[in-house]
Amino acid sequence: MSAKMVRGIAAAAVALVSWIAITMVTASPASAVQQDVTCVGTATETFTPGLTYTPQTITYTTNLIYSPCTSSDATLTSAVSGSTSTVPNSSCNMLPFAGSGSFVLTWNNGNTSTFTFNAVSTIVAGQVVLTRTGTITAGQFQGDTAIRVVTYPTVNPLDCLTTGVTSQFGAVTLSITAP
Repeated sequence: MSAKMVRGIAAAAVALVSWIAITMVTASPASAVQQDVTCVGTATETFTPGLTYTPQTITYTTNLIYSPCTSSDATLTSAVSGSTSTVPNSSCNMLPFAGSGSFVLTWNNGNTSTFTFNAVSTIVAGQVVLTRTGTITAGQFQGDTAIRVVTYPTVNPLDCLTTGVTSQFGAVTLSITAP
């Protein structure tokens, strides 16, 4: 089994534990909270040029597939989101993005949701955990709160010294809850 596969499996396990934790934290009596969507899935991030220990301008391309999803909307079973950004002074020594922003979730039923968030990054058990918390500000589930957790393995230091890190594969969990 390759090191990438082992890291991917480990990331998926951390994501599953994160999803269980999110579900437990957001769970409450049915009369008080409505869980509109819960998804798990995969995350792929590419870096051009590859990340090394030398700071440089890097283009980050992120693609997320949320599947399977359970939802209060029976027509909703999956979603996708993605982004591309260029960040100066990026290197293997940096955690992923922390701050605020928004992205659009495109649901399999043709609807969209705009997620406006604040993000923090941490390293937990050898994994980079990027947590985005915020609100659905437009589209399906507008007004709901949302939490998205993406978990990647930490970068391989040997890749940072040689060819550079050109991609990462991880896991994602998404929870959207009605007020």
